Amino acid sequence: GEGTFDFHSGTPRVRAVNCYPATLQWLRALYGGAIRVTEPSFPNHRRVFRWRVTGQEARTLCRQVLPYLVEKRPQAALLLRIGIYPPASAMRAHLIRELSELKHIEYRNEQSPSD
Repeated sequence: GEGTFDFHSGTPRVRAVNCYPATLQWLRALYGGAIRVTEPSFPNHRRVFRWRVTGQEARTLCRQVLPYLVEKRPQAALLLRIGIYPPASAMRAHLIRELSELKHIEYRNEQSPSD
């Protein structure tokens, strides 16, 4: 599946998408949140399950999974830092921009760890 860490409408949010619901159901059992189903638009597409958790539950998840993350570690760490600063602060705005910019990194000519 694919996951994302972001800050939406003043609150931290963690989302994951998968065609296999069991993993998302397990995340919901551990951290709360909600799962919604997107039915396929075309005959050759599959049903997609989308899990989302926000607020304190999203922060808890970030703290607990941070040591295990690789690619998404900087995003999760920023999501935790954003909550430290008041909503109208310049630092919070800066960190939110930084988090958004991390989502637009394009990986090119990366070698796999086994290369």
